[in-house]
Amino acid sequence: MSRQTVRGLWGLGIVLLCASCTTTEPGGGHAEQPVEAAASMPEGPAPALFSTVWDMTEYLSADGALQPRLEGSMVHLEISLGGASGSAGANKFFGSVTLDGSKIRISATGSTMMMGTPELMAQENRFLQHVQDARMYQIVGEELRLLDGEGRVLLKFKPRVEPALTSNVWNAVGVNNGKGGVASILPGTEITIQFRDDGHVVGSSGCNSFMGTYETEGGSIAFGPLAGTRKTCAVPQGIMEQESAFLQSLENSSHWNIRDDALELRDASGSLQAKFTIGEPRL
Repeated sequence: MSRQTVRGLWGLGIVLLCASCTTTEPGGGHAEQPVEAAASMPEGPAPALFSTVWDMTEYLSADGALQPRLEGSMVHLEISLGGASGSAGANKFFGSVTLDGSKIRISATGSTMMMGTPELMAQENRFLQHVQDARMYQIVGEELRLLDGEGRVLLKFKPRVEPALTSNVWNAVGVNNGKGGVASILPGTEITIQFRDDGHVVGSSGCNSFMGTYETEGGSIAFGPLAGTRKTCAVPQGIMEQESAFLQSLENSSHWNIRDDALELRDASGSLQAKFTIGEPRL
């Protein structure tokens, strides 16, 4: 197995692990070659394999038994003709894919180099190894299974169902500060937003409550005029500046997306304006 370092992806260093990807040069030498993804749609694979974000539910542990994913960890896989990608828990990963009927080979896998808890990293290492060891796949009902060459189930997945934009209260975790960056929410403050089915939006901008209207079409979003209470809060320091930045971020937003249970609002250039996670539902 050869090892290469690739830079400039995900904004971090990447470690590329490549198995069986050498070619013989004249004179008996070997030159490393990347494994290419399948160039055309193979015969046989179910369309759902390509159109689904697969959340891992179980993995084969070192003792040979299937073990459930660590509670609270996010591990998922996406497969396309361009390759495979996803999250291994602490790190994002990518790979190139070859498919032939029910046979699968993710023959080159790389990942970012973040660290998590020992338990999370142990699970991640098993997951990434299993991804590389997979030789077959099955879709049983709505469950995806990756198997090794002997038919042992290495990994089990279920289709991800992302939360709906409406009927949830979204808690902001980051807001564009208007200076080219996204700042975390100040400790001790809470910014929320709730999109209602009737086209109205309500929430808290940190100090004040607000309400207004919104319209969506596909991944586009437009907010109407927003009205709110007019309190002034002194603590924590910077809360009013944060509130102003949040309201401005809504005005700037033109696109929305929900991924990994998080809502992102972005402007026309793709710059992140605000990011939210799900809070407690309200009547």
